Amino acid sequence: MSLLAMNNVTTAYGKAVVLQNVSLKAEEGEISALLGSNGSGKTTVIKTVLGLVRPKEGTIEFDGKQIQGMPPYQVNEIGISVAPEGRKIFPEMTVVENLRMGCFHEERKEVIQERMEEIFGLFPRLKERRNQLGGTLSGGEQGMLSLGRALMGMPRLMILDEPSLGLQPNLVERMFEMIQRINQEWGTTILLAEQNARKTLEIANSGYVVQKGRIIAQGTAAEIAENEVVKKAYLKADKIIR
Repeated sequence: MSLLAMNNVTTAYGKAVVLQNVSLKAEEGEISALLGSNGSGKTTVIKTVLGLVRPKEGTIEFDGKQIQGMPPYQVNEIGISVAPEGRKIFPEMTVVENLRMGCFHEERKEVIQERMEEIFGLFPRLKERRNQLGGTLSGGEQGMLSLGRALMGMPRLMILDEPSLGLQPNLVERMFEMIQRINQEWGTTILLAEQNARKTLEIANSGYVVQKGRIIAQGTAAEIAENEVVKKAYLKADKIIR
């Protein structure tokens, strides 16, 4: 069953059309990949889903209900969270304070504490750094914090925008392992927007490739990996090991 469905969505900034008739789905319980280079439209897809940009045409459905035009705070409340590009943690807040922002609409202290302990179980390093300012964390630790903050609201759908961006190569592998663990152990549906096609397709169930605001390829992760356009543009014809 599709938890998220974009149907023929066109989005523009003023008169500049950025997305053109984009249709994609994120199946419940799966990892769906959104691949594309810088400027391809990946982030605009995310902003449109989150309500940061209103589509000119088309519909967006979450759990069978239309949400296009819904304000971002309501999108969050119905079960969609995001770990944004560049992580965007609050540098002058502690790890605990950053995590608290991930469930700003929850007021029950016992629930907040329980969720925080679950995050610390997933990311023990964050527990060690719980009173440290976000801006003093390493890049890998900030990546964990961004994921943890997005999980604090117990979302049904988590959108990740370039989570491996800027990480050292040895940390990229770890990041994708964490994403896969969140999906498998927490049952969280994930829409993963990435330039790292190789690693993304290794953990994804299905995928879409966006180029100049249009979907140019779609299918299972294995099908996307064998697509000639994808091979040439993103994989350099190397074989994906699944």
